[in-house]
Amino acid sequence: MSDDGIRTMAELFEAWLRHLSRLGRSPTTLASYRYKIDAALLPAIGDLELVALSVRRVDQLYGELLEGGMSPASVNHHHRILRAALGQAARWGLIASNPARLATPPRSRPAASPPPTPAQVRQMIEAARSAPSPLLGSVIMLAATTGMRRGELAGLRWSAVDLERRQIAVATSIWQVSSRWGEKPPKSHQHRRLPFGARTAELLEGLIAETGAHAAHFVLSRSGGPDPFLPESITRSFGRLLRGLEATTGERWPFRFHDLRHFTATELFRAGHSAKTVASRLGHADVAVTLRTYAHDTDDQARRAAEEIEREL
Repeated sequence: MSDDGIRTMAELFEAWLRHLSRLGRSPTTLASYRYKIDAALLPAIGDLELVALSVRRVDQLYGELLEGGMSPASVNHHHRILRAALGQAARWGLIASNPARLATPPRSRPAASPPPTPAQVRQMIEAARSAPSPLLGSVIMLAATTGMRRGELAGLRWSAVDLERRQIAVATSIWQVSSRWGEKPPKSHQHRRLPFGARTAELLEGLIAETGAHAAHFVLSRSGGPDPFLPESITRSFGRLLRGLEATTGERWPFRFHDLRHFTATELFRAGHSAKTVASRLGHADVAVTLRTYAHDTDDQARRAAEEIEREL
């Protein structure tokens, strides 16, 4: 038994979150972990002593979460949190082994939802530019052409834009938890340079004409530069835009803002670019992540390649 006062699962979760914070884990990630722990894990096993948590109890927990209506994908998210916290407990010498490593979370195979088509992205941009806040159209355009994450777009400053060379240096992302926000490195700390074309250059030049291009100011800002268009505001604005499109078109627009990133990857694969090129543009540290995430796109390429071979024969 450790002498540092960590005896129960509730105490472990608290110590683990403090440890992650000291290591510099994103406040957004920590807030997500804490929400899941408080909502599902603490009520079930928070009072349990560390040494009493068995593989069987962990499996029972997953069954209880499923019976309570939680999706297999969400149960897997909780499994990863529990496994990580218990792994840290083992490294600290609080337990001899990690019971979550031997537990059996449910299989999760979410159906891949198709990203928006080029025509749908154009329609989004046109609708956004005629909205009360036309800045959203610029956000959507940049997201679709660059593949940048929401936080990376929010954190883009003019100092990172080189119009002469037509490239963007992605080195900063905005995190947000409720009304608090701050800056951090990009996910996986993947600093990268993104070349862009004439249409994106035209868009950026238009923003310069409207707000100027002070090096320290944010490119996407409702206040003209000093304050970013925060990630949660982008998500809410995007949701309102799609609800408006559903009302005017009578069709479903079941997309998330993140699907614009999927659109970028899909179009790059369809144009014949390699997984390495796509991974570099999206900021994936490992090409394998790109291949796992966009396997349906590489499958499309393989199918077209097979059809082309057959046509030659």
